[in-house]
Amino acid sequence: MNYYEQLVKKMDQSMNANPRSAMAMDMGNFEIIAKAPSFKALGKKLQNSKNPDRSVIFQKPSEKVTWIL
Repeated sequence: MNYYEQLVKKMDQSMNANPRSAMAMDMGNFEIIAKAPSFKALGKKLQNSKNPDRSVIFQKPSEKVTWIL
C-alpha cells in the first residue's frame, strides 16, 4: 500500500469514528493531532500545535457525500 492509500484509509477511519468533527492529522505518522467541532475551532487549536504545517485538515461534510482528497 502506498503513502496516499494509507493516508486515505486512516482519514476514512477517523471520519467514521468522529463523523461530525473537523480533524488535523500529522502527515508523517497519520495520528490525529487536533479535533474540534468546526474548522474555526480547529484553527485555534492548531495555533498551539508543534507542526501545523505538516498537517492534513479534513471533515466529513455529510453521511451522503462522497469525499475526495
